[in-house]
Amino acid sequence: MTSIRSHNPALLVVVLLALILLSACGPSVRQVKGEPPLVGLDSLIQSNGDLIMNISIRNMNDFRLDVSGVTARFELDSGPTAETRPAAQGLSIAPRGREVVQLRGPASAQVLQQLQSLTAGEQRNLPWRLEILIDDIQRRQPTEARGFLHAVPGQPNRFR
Repeated sequence: MTSIRSHNPALLVVVLLALILLSACGPSVRQVKGEPPLVGLDSLIQSNGDLIMNISIRNMNDFRLDVSGVTARFELDSGPTAETRPAAQGLSIAPRGREVVQLRGPASAQVLQQLQSLTAGEQRNLPWRLEILIDDIQRRQPTEARGFLHAVPGQPNRFR
């Protein structure tokens, strides 16, 4: 059996040089840093005049996101809002990870009436807007989410 070296040492140099050049042209691994988190409304529960919101927070970065507080403002059908108290003290979200935070706050009479109309089947869905303020170690990050709220069948005062 013969080797490349015994035939042509210059061929070995050319092959090694080609491999080095091709590896330099390969894709570089880019780390994501500084992207704001994505938020969404997992569920909403109406309880004794309060709204209990389960908010999902997805860290889009390749680095851990340390959250010192989360506050939300919820708008239903472009109407009155419900404000939540700050929550989620000391939350740490893994790189590319997702956490669900539960926020609670009082709802206006109009929001409660609209939710009741969903529960009663008078309306099929209602547009919502959620503005979230996330305090992480480095900055305050406002972000928002939008969607349509539906009553959960067979579960009064629960919405998705």
